[in-house]
Amino acid sequence: MSRPNGSEKVTEVTLTLYIHEGSVSGSVISGARVYGNDASGKSFDLTTDSNGLVSITGAPGKWYFTASKIGYETVSWNKDI
Repeated sequence: MSRPNGSEKVTEVTLTLYIHEGSVSGSVISGARVYGNDASGKSFDLTTDSNGLVSITGAPGKWYFTASKIGYETVSWNKDI
């Protein structure tokens, strides 16, 4: 795999997202639903594994996320990826 040298355009990125309770130092949450869309509008709808993570591949730019699980507060946010 080569890295872009400045003249190459990145068309796809993979994000590994961990869902934690309360803060990044909180316990991970397995079985949480993570859904939203990447910068191209492609949607994703995944469930965290036993380590509280999901891996999402999509177009770079601003992504939109929502994480939810029964018994927890639903949280939505966006981030440049």
